[in-house]
Amino acid sequence: WNTYGPTECTVAVATQRWSNDPDLSEAGVVSIGTAFPDCTAALLAEGEIVPVSAERDGPVGELLLATPQRFDGYLDPNLPAPFISDKDGLEYYRTGDRVLARGGRLFFLERIDLQVKIGGHRIELLEIEHRLREFLQTDTLAVIAHPRRHPTRLVLFLAGKRETPRLTSEELGLPGYMVPRRCILIDSLPVTAHGKLDRDALRDRIPDEPLRNCAPLASPRWSAPRRSYSSSSGSTATVPDRPTPWLAATCCSRAPASRRPTF
Repeated sequence: WNTYGPTECTVAVATQRWSNDPDLSEAGVVSIGTAFPDCTAALLAEGEIVPVSAERDGPVGELLLATPQRFDGYLDPNLPAPFISDKDGLEYYRTGDRVLARGGRLFFLERIDLQVKIGGHRIELLEIEHRLREFLQTDTLAVIAHPRRHPTRLVLFLAGKRETPRLTSEELGLPGYMVPRRCILIDSLPVTAHGKLDRDALRDRIPDEPLRNCAPLASPRWSAPRRSYSSSSGSTATVPDRPTPWLAATCCSRAPASRRPTF
């Protein structure tokens, strides 16, 4: 059995009995099942609440739950109330989980808070981690958007390795803005008391080192637009509009500082 449920809804709200049925997996993940009879599930997609129905497929969106098992709110008054109501007044708990619905069956895709925006591009961190796991042949890695507010770059944490990988957008099959610009080698990935990856602890390990100290990737150079200029003597010169930068850069940081490589 595969069981799903947030603590705020008293642990379990959906379940799926596993078998070899191919319909029980979608997008490379196992179904978290269908909602319990006393639980109403819906999806928040593009600002619209769409009920999950066994008669049709639903859009990808944030999972909403309305159930008598739901809590009434957090004790900390500084935390926002994670509820939303539909046009009929039914109040749902916002799980923060992005799911796919197929005929009433739910498939967990990722946490909503793992979607970030950098340089105007919306980025799915789990998609990058999936590509990196395949390329580097390891599961002990994580990608962090830094800084937390208004992130400007991606940082790769790689555990159990002694050498910094050199990544290119061509090899990863990702656009340049989705390739981590820095890599930090650590002994092991930190976890929370519940055994989940502690991304906050990883973010605290990112040193405030200037990007200019990073080593360039083995990546093709970007070709800057070029312009031709003619002089009064009739000669012509073609020059780039601006210096040709690297597509991305990476650096390695590892404690203690005396062991960090210099570039």
